Amino acid sequence: MSDSDYILGTHDEELERLGLQHNVWSAYAHEAWARAGFAQGQTIADIGCGPGFASIDLAQIVGPTGSVIAMDRSEHFLASLNKRARQSGLTNINTVSCDFNIDPIPDTPLDNAWAR
Repeated sequence: MSDSDYILGTHDEELERLGLQHNVWSAYAHEAWARAGFAQGQTIADIGCGPGFASIDLAQIVGPTGSVIAMDRSEHFLASLNKRARQSGLTNINTVSCDFNIDPIPDTPLDNAWAR
C-alpha cells in the first residue's frame, strides 16, 4: 500500500489538519495516558502514529531514559515525524515503517501502547 491509499491523503494540508486535530484532543489524550500509567523511562508504542504529533508528546513523557516506537505505513508521515523530532531535540523516538494489513507488529518489549 502507498501513501495514496490513505483516504484523506498524506499531503502537507493533511499534516496541518492532523496537527489541529491533535491540539483539539491533546488534553484528553494526556488524561488517558496518565490514567494508563504512561511514565518516565517506559517504552511506548504509538501504533498507526501518522505524522507523530502524539509520538512527540509521548517522547516528552517517557523522557530521555524511555523510548517511543512510532509505527505507520506512510513514509511521508514518518519523515515528517523524524524532522520534527530532530527540531525538538528528541532522540528517543524510533520510527518503523509498518503496514498492519500485511506486516507484523515489531517484536519489541513494551511497557504501554497507544493507538488513536
